[in-house]
Amino acid sequence: MTKIIGVRFREVGKIYYFAPGELDIKVGDKVIVETSRGLEYGNVVLGSREVSDESISSPLKSVIRMANAEDRKLVDENRRREGEAFKICKAKIMEHALDMKLISAEYTFDRVKLLFYFTAEGRVDFRELVKDLASIFKVRIELRQVGVRDETKIVGGIGSCGRPLCCHSYLSDFVPVSIKMAKEQNLSLNPQKISGVCGRLMCCLKNEADTYAYLNANLPKENDRISTKQGVQGVVSSVNILRQTVKLLVDKDGDEKELAEYHISELKFKARKQYRAAELEDGLEEEVESCLQTLSQLTGLELLKDRQLFKGIVAHLLPLRTRLEHQIQLANPLVADIKRDYIEVFELTKQAFASMPTLLAYSISDDEWAYLTLHVLAAIERYEGQKKLRVLVVCATGIGSALMLRNRLEKEFATSLEIADVVSYYEVTEERLRDVD
Repeated sequence: MTKIIGVRFREVGKIYYFAPGELDIKVGDKVIVETSRGLEYGNVVLGSREVSDESISSPLKSVIRMANAEDRKLVDENRRREGEAFKICKAKIMEHALDMKLISAEYTFDRVKLLFYFTAEGRVDFRELVKDLASIFKVRIELRQVGVRDETKIVGGIGSCGRPLCCHSYLSDFVPVSIKMAKEQNLSLNPQKISGVCGRLMCCLKNEADTYAYLNANLPKENDRISTKQGVQGVVSSVNILRQTVKLLVDKDGDEKELAEYHISELKFKARKQYRAAELEDGLEEEVESCLQTLSQLTGLELLKDRQLFKGIVAHLLPLRTRLEHQIQLANPLVADIKRDYIEVFELTKQAFASMPTLLAYSISDDEWAYLTLHVLAAIERYEGQKKLRVLVVCATGIGSALMLRNRLEKEFATSLEIADVVSYYEVTEERLRDVD
């Protein structure tokens, strides 16, 4: 195992890993590290933790020292100089009549290099521009051409949702986004509605893509002809992905048809091709099963057999891990109520899932634990609703009447009663009453 910390050099830049050595480094600390660009001033976003040697692709560089007040002043001075350098470079671009758009300027911490980021339609011959800038700033000059997504990430802005852009506020890296993700989520395919400020597909389409693909794999397609477990046949009119319900257009007497809604557990149909997200391939399902087994032992309920609970938690963990990786805090308006009214279930949920390998590397808020607790509370409610009362059928007039009573009870209360035995009044003993409700 190797001890590491995670460091960012820009507010929403990529996270780089370094060896902390003997230093006691916490999240929020400022450090000076050596990079391929020279010395850099960085912000610690991942605290000290141990990871397997196999997960590290190259030898880690060590943290040189903790940053001090002088380093902070130097960084502030660099930011001021970057603003001046941006204006000068923009004027020089106009002077050379170059077809390029300057995005930002950036000094390295030790001021040995000045980088300019720009966008352009094609290749740009900026050799004369570099010579002019080098003579002005007396440092090594580097111009980097970036795409429209990188431009938006650097500049920032407000998305159609009214919030700061994902790429500028928390995304460390861009992820591939396809039109199929919008289709899986039943979104409008109007380019204006699913495109971001950069003109490309919105990054947030990826946030819940795996969850929707996982849930869609459990549903029939529209216009499929399927049947219920009771033998009622019908055509799929629509599906509710999140609730996992299907609306069936059921044939009635004559030409009449009726629209009825069923949960997928009540239906019989051939599921779509099994979906395997990358997150599931690394053993997430096995981890959830292990946690549910622990929770079943803690509660004394057979929660491991509840497939709706299992699928719900797996589907919940996919976007949860994305949020944890990008340090997104999701507030839960019910957390206070859950901790007040269901504190025992809340603590048992934390106890069962806290040791889950997928979650071990992260600090999880009570808001997120409360979301997991809601899944467990729903399962407990289902369990209590399905639990049958174990009864002893007794009839004072004899065994014949008792058998008739049993038949009537089984017909009318089959979903709520389990008949342990049928006896006459004279056969009632302490032993017979011991295992009934």
